[in-house]
Amino acid sequence: MKKIVFMAIALLILSACSTMQPPRYAISVDNIQQLKNYEGVKTEVVSLNQSANFSSNCRLMGPIEPADGLTIPQFICKALNDEFKMAGLYSTDGIKLSGDITKIEFSSMDGLTNGYWDIGLRLNSSNGKSLSVSNKYTFKSGFDAITACNATADALSPAVQDLIKTMVINPEFGKLLKYSPSSLSATKDNEKMIVSKETDILGWEKAKWGMKQFEVAEIYEAEWAEDDPPRCFMKDKAKVKGYELKIGFWFDKRGSTGKLNKVKLVSSISNARDDTYFDNLINYYVEKYGKPDSSEAGSLGQKTKSWLKKSGQIKITKAPAGKPGDMVILFSIEYSPNLENGIEQKKISLPVHNSEFDFRKVRWGMTKRKVMESEPLKPIVDNESSLFYKTEIISKDVMLSYDFVQNKLVRAVYQLKERHTNKNKYLQDYENFKKVITQKYGPPQIDRYKWVNDLYKKDRSKYGMALSVGHLIGGAVWETELSEISVSISGDNFKISCLVVYKSKSLAHLQEKKDAQKAMENF
Repeated sequence: MKKIVFMAIALLILSACSTMQPPRYAISVDNIQQLKNYEGVKTEVVSLNQSANFSSNCRLMGPIEPADGLTIPQFICKALNDEFKMAGLYSTDGIKLSGDITKIEFSSMDGLTNGYWDIGLRLNSSNGKSLSVSNKYTFKSGFDAITACNATADALSPAVQDLIKTMVINPEFGKLLKYSPSSLSATKDNEKMIVSKETDILGWEKAKWGMKQFEVAEIYEAEWAEDDPPRCFMKDKAKVKGYELKIGFWFDKRGSTGKLNKVKLVSSISNARDDTYFDNLINYYVEKYGKPDSSEAGSLGQKTKSWLKKSGQIKITKAPAGKPGDMVILFSIEYSPNLENGIEQKKISLPVHNSEFDFRKVRWGMTKRKVMESEPLKPIVDNESSLFYKTEIISKDVMLSYDFVQNKLVRAVYQLKERHTNKNKYLQDYENFKKVITQKYGPPQIDRYKWVNDLYKKDRSKYGMALSVGHLIGGAVWETELSEISVSISGDNFKISCLVVYKSKSLAHLQEKKDAQKAMENF
């Protein structure tokens, strides 16, 4: 009996000496999508402190400590920067963020089988703004200490995901990323507005086509109109040839992703007409921009003159006569991008091949020996037609393979080897692969999911299961001048396969011929 008690105590002491490590931080697709709203902004988290007291010990099992020797502040700092990188916002030359962990605690037993992480964070921006957020993340733990503490360690990553989500959906978050007006003024010549500097609008020349709503709000004090199209009006007015005009900014859509695509200077006067002012205004713009490109005259005295320039279009309109007492727009001066030459122009073209490599450090057509010399890793398989390596991409374990035909490199493949208990995380990995490739090559030419069987279609929590049994498949394809790139996800028999494939376009026929010959051998 004494021996049994002694062994139990010894086991307890040994278990108390162990350290439970949470998995590495996993990027959140939802957070990335939200951060994409701030496209064009550059930022990084340079440091996080921890003023809050924190006990890392979980019952008698030992401490919970992040992997790779990171502290909790370092773990959260890296998580934020990883999210910024995936969203295309990360830059060491951008806005600097620092902060403090104001609250950090966990419980492995909240009730009988639940637990939580409660984290508070304050971020300070180099532009002088700050934001405080907190989030309590709950999860299923367990009754016994081993199960509960391991579940608590595993929950740190999703807890930080939720904390970051709370931060990036906060309406005040955008203010942390705003540059000072002086830094926003630098832009390409063809993105500048053509606006008279004699309008005494303070800061007018700082507005640029394509600016997001939060960028415009940083420069101008404006009141937002609750209507469509989304627009706001500056509180300050402009003066043009002695008349005060109200300035309105129009955006292509509502929300933080809306981009500036029109500016109007308007004067609203009850039943007022002034041909003399209109003529003086036209003469002023003729002196500045030359003869109008188009002139129109409508009924009831409406007149319109337009100038089409490389960097934008200007349209001046004198409103038609109205009924007595009508509130009309006497004059409007409208500025908008030139759709042919301005930033609104969109072309469908393949990305230009401007790298010395087609994939990693290799080029299509390289011999196997040359690929082995270029690849710093040591192959785990080396046969006549293939090389296989173990490596990581975006913190995920993958198998890297190179395929050769006639001793020429024709294809390279990443196969995801990460294993998830929650099958929905495979979808997250798939989306993350697509994000990275999109950042490099632009939007895919093809990007879609296909439901082979819609049994789980209405339940998003079962999409991972749908993948694993072959009910759902996904794929995206990019083309460059020299390569075809695809990302795919599919499954069968409760196993999920996620592949990233690079293929040579000029040598594809060699691989196709080889595959056809191999298929013939089976008959």
